Parts: sequence; structure tokens; C-alpha cells
Amino acid sequence: MMATKATGPRKKAADPVSQFETGCKKAGITHEVGKQAVEAAYSSHIDAINGKFTHSVDLDKHFKPSEPESPRWDYGLGVRFSNGVEVAVWIEPHPASSTGEVNSMLAKLGWLKKKLDSPSFSELRDLRDAAGRLGVNPYRWQVTQTGDNRITAQSKEARMLAKAGLEMPSRHIKLKLK
Repeated sequence: MMATKATGPRKKAADPVSQFETGCKKAGITHEVGKQAVEAAYSSHIDAINGKFTHSVDLDKHFKPSEPESPRWDYGLGVRFSNGVEVAVWIEPHPASSTGEVNSMLAKLGWLKKKLDSPSFSELRDLRDAAGRLGVNPYRWQVTQTGDNRITAQSKEARMLAKAGLEMPSRHIKLKLK
């Protein structure tokens, strides 16, 4: 007598462990699944074109009690692209209605880079570096939903942003492999 194999719904393979989640735990920062740590008004304008969001953090909320006067960066997101590589991308919703906002953004970026250079953030730093290797700029300025964008591509402010590694301001962030 021949045995028959039971057929039924196949189990979906579990997603690999998120390196972003592991990095957040090592750094001691609270993280959420997907884009949940990002305020809805902003998260709806952040897309991973050929990937999916693994986890996110609200750095501003986490560090506000211990660093109330610091120029804190807002959000970090883990993104796993279709090639299986996970990266970290850092997004700051901020007005761009005046060229004077560039200095504020550069101060926030300096704060973030200092955090990423600390030993407890080494795994998140590695994920940031992975983004760069894939041609994905890890530092993004998301223009807040009210107000204009006064930072033009050929301005001295644009050159300052480029020198610091910060993407030009945009209302809609589209993360994709190059």
C-alpha cells in the first residue's frame, strides 16, 4: 500500500531576524515593527520601492528626557530590500521654508552621526554603511506637510547638504536600490 502525503496550506517561511531590531536592542532604544514608530503624517509619505520596512525608532522621543536641549534627529528605519540586504535609513521631517533651516538640519545630522559613532550603535552604523554601499543615501530630509521647499538644487545650501551627505529635502521619500 502506498502512503499518500497530506496536502494543505504551505507554511510561509519566517522572515529573517532583523539586524535593525538587533541593533536597536544593543543601543538600548525602543523600536517598533515596520514604520509604526514614525508619526502617521510622515510615514504615509515614506515608501520602500523594492523592499519592506523591518523596524523603526523614534530617536527624538527616546532621547528627549536625557537630552532635552540637543538637536535630536527624529526617525530611523530598517529596510530589507528584495536582494535580502537590510539597511538603516535616517529620516528627519523638518520645514524647508527657509534656507536658514539648513543649519538646523546640519546640527541634527551632526547629533545623529555622533550617536552612530558610539560603540553601542555599531550595528546600526553598519546598516547605515550598507545603505551607502547599495547606493541608497541613508540620511533624508522629509519636508513637513505644510510650507514650501525653498532649498534649490543649485544653491549654496544644497552644496552644504551634499557635503554633509544629506539628501535634498523632499515631501515624499522613495527608498530604492540604484
